[in-house]
Amino acid sequence: MKNVTADVHQPVDIRLESASAAGKIVDLGLESVAEKLARDDRRSPIVNRLCAIRLLSRHTSVHALQLLVELASDSD
Repeated sequence: MKNVTADVHQPVDIRLESASAAGKIVDLGLESVAEKLARDDRRSPIVNRLCAIRLLSRHTSVHALQLLVELASDSD
């Protein structure tokens, strides 16, 4: 699911659903994928950020929470 979520060539709805599913299943270890997506402004930056948020939906690590706060305060 991580690969589908990060693949900018996949349809947006598939990426978002993949991120949601992964975020519901996994509550640890997706921080690096989410951070990479959140920082990638080359293609679909809004979709990337939404995917990052969905990936971290059940994460409680300090890194995940910091990234979520950063994404929440993003003006885009």
